[in-house]
Amino acid sequence: MIKALPLIKNDVEYYVGGEGDPTYKKKLINLCKIYDVLSKVHFVGKVVSPKKFFKDKTLVVNPILIKTGEEYGFSDLEALINRKALIRSWDKTQRVLRHGYNVYHVNPIPEEIASAVDYLIDNPSLRKRLEENGYKTAQRINTLAIKQHLKFYRMIINS
Repeated sequence: MIKALPLIKNDVEYYVGGEGDPTYKKKLINLCKIYDVLSKVHFVGKVVSPKKFFKDKTLVVNPILIKTGEEYGFSDLEALINRKALIRSWDKTQRVLRHGYNVYHVNPIPEEIASAVDYLIDNPSLRKRLEENGYKTAQRINTLAIKQHLKFYRMIINS
């Protein structure tokens, strides 16, 4: 994402949430300096309230570089449940997160990320559709997870 920032035509800022390896954060800061985007990147640390964190953000970019075998992660669901358009790396399954319906998929390369950011900023109707469909998708996922947990707990209680 840092390498994509200088390529984005719209005036944007990027917020990095979460705590991680301090050495990795230093590498990211150095990369920001190399690409002259340090003033546009904000490392906010631990996100205690995702709702507050996402409140004033236009969209979320989550370019996953490591293949986990899962179609989506918790950070993806947080963005969707908070009604934010999500740009993320392509997933070959697309059973739940479908390009152009509830997410905007890109290859995790700077040019594609930058192009997608500009495209969604310049197309508010598409962004709104992704937000609404993403929210509905996240609600379904959460409801299913609750039902599965409830079934599991009942099984334990009744055994």
